Amino acid sequence: MPRVYLRNFCDPVSPPGWPAERPFTPSLWVHARDLRGTPKRSATQNVAWARDIYNLRGDDPDRPWLEEALGKLENSFAAAIQSVMSGGSLSMEDRATLALFVGALHERTAGMLEQRQAFFDQLFSITRQFESGVRPEFHQQGKRDDVLGALGDLGKRQFASFASAFAEVSGPHSFILENATTLPFITSDSPVSYRQLHADELLKLA
Repeated sequence: MPRVYLRNFCDPVSPPGWPAERPFTPSLWVHARDLRGTPKRSATQNVAWARDIYNLRGDDPDRPWLEEALGKLENSFAAAIQSVMSGGSLSMEDRATLALFVGALHERTAGMLEQRQAFFDQLFSITRQFESGVRPEFHQQGKRDDVLGALGDLGKRQFASFASAFAEVSGPHSFILENATTLPFITSDSPVSYRQLHADELLKLA
């Protein structure tokens, strides 16, 4: 989860007995998956993260292209969400940024990336079986390595396209909820509801 997103869920109040002269950074309350035990405070950089999850095999290690693209989107989101939180007006660019950010949130989980990659791997496997029947030379090791190398990270390479498509569907119909109660707000880890679901399914999900 992007730190710029998690920061909005941080508790700004320091723990009891915190020394006045010691700097305090707002932190998250982290619960166990089974909701047992006492929640613990944690910094945003220590929650919901994985190393090199978006890196491609052919990336420049110092400038992985997908990481850079997500970083630019997160910077734009930081400005847009501030407008929302301050009650300011949203430009069309702000709305597009928010929709694309949510689309990216939907796509950037490990499970979603694995699902996309499995799809392309299966597609390649079918193509390879067909090609080997028509052209036996396709199975030559050098040829196979070239094709496998080109398709190796195709699931991740398609990330931007899938996120954009998701944003185009959800963006025009999106709305923003403001929590004006004294109760904490709990969000889903998949913050978009598909419009094509039946009303009974939506009620069950809710």
